[in-house]
This record gives sequence, structure tokens and C-alpha cells, in this order.
Amino acid sequence: VRLDPKYALAWARLGDTFLQSEDTGAGNFDAMIEGARDAATHALEINPDLAAALAILGAAEARSGNDEIAEQLLLRAITLEPNDITAKRYYASALSNQLRPEEAIVQTEEILALDPLSTEAHHQLSSDLGLLDRFDQASKIIKRMVEISPNSPVGYYREAELEYTRGNWAKAVVSTMKAQEVDPDDPELAMLIGDYFVSMEMLGDAKRWYDRAAEIDPQHP
Repeated sequence: VRLDPKYALAWARLGDTFLQSEDTGAGNFDAMIEGARDAATHALEINPDLAAALAILGAAEARSGNDEIAEQLLLRAITLEPNDITAKRYYASALSNQLRPEEAIVQTEEILALDPLSTEAHHQLSSDLGLLDRFDQASKIIKRMVEISPNSPVGYYREAELEYTRGNWAKAVVSTMKAQEVDPDDPELAMLIGDYFVSMEMLGDAKRWYDRAAEIDPQHP
């Protein structure tokens, strides 16, 4: 955008980067949402019908709790660009957060038809299947995530979430430890292991993992 301030798509992608930073905890929630909203708005001032910008703005509104406005923006983006994966992904996420998993699954399955290797779509699909207690299907989707991206902690993390939901706390610990081995510098993974040990009333083990989390990042809120 410094090279070409009128490049609307670049502004939209900048907004998406703010959202991704908020997703991963790399940035403050309020600052990242404001950055995403400002960048997407700037893009729409240049091109009011840019689906990518509408999708980013819709996602920012969804995360701010403005569900009705968010849905209008996201549906408009999908109408303009029916095969825009970004718009479908953020719409699926918004639907899931509104506890509308059946509708979210429709969007995510359409994404996977367009991009069968999307780990984000597999993550979303497994989460929504879990909300519907379709655990066996969710487990198959998670295994596919790990096959696609074995060097990412996300599949193992999602596996742990599913096992915890099913009441398999020990399996949740094992899966999170796999994620932590892949990404040892993530304090939140160490913290989650501590949480799972608390669920099993193994407080000494929990404290060791909490201490490790604090050691990795003493400033993490």
C-alpha cells in the first residue's frame, strides 16, 4: 500500500493480516480489530464492491459482536464472489460463533471442495462437527489435518480439544504435548496442559506446566 495507495486488494489483505494476528494472539484484540476495520474500510472507499474487503469488514464486525451487520457484509461478499474462500471462511466462523453449526458446515464443505488442503477449513469443520456431538467424524477430519500439515501444532491442538470435550482428559494431555513439541515457544500450549492436569486433579503436574508457561513468556496476560 505504500507503493500503491489505491491498490484496494492490498488494503483488504492488510486487514486480513490484522485478523490473523488477532487469531493467533500475536496482537491486542482491540488494536487488531480496529486495524482490520480501518484497512477494509479504506479498501471499500477505493472499490465498494471488493468482496475481500467486505469479508474482512464483516469478520471484524462479527468479532465485535455485531452479528446482523456482519452477516449482511459477509453474504454480500459471497454474492459478489461465490468462490471467495476468505468470505466463506469468515462466514462459517461467524455462524459457528452464533451456535449455527449446521449452516457453518455447509460453508466449510464448499471451501473444501474449492481447496481440499485448507487446514483452516478442516479446523472449522471439526469444530462444528464437535458442536453437534459428531465426534467420530470430527476425529477423521482432524487426522486429515495432521496428514496435510504434520509440522503444525494446530491439528494436535484440535485433537486435544476434541478429546477433552469427550471427557478423555489424559488423551487431551498427550495430544497437547505433541503440539507443544512442535511449537515449544507457545506458552498457551503449556498452559493448556496445566489446565488438563487440573481437570484430573493432578495439581503438582499442573503447576509444573503453568510454571513452564510463565517461563516461556513472563509477560503473557
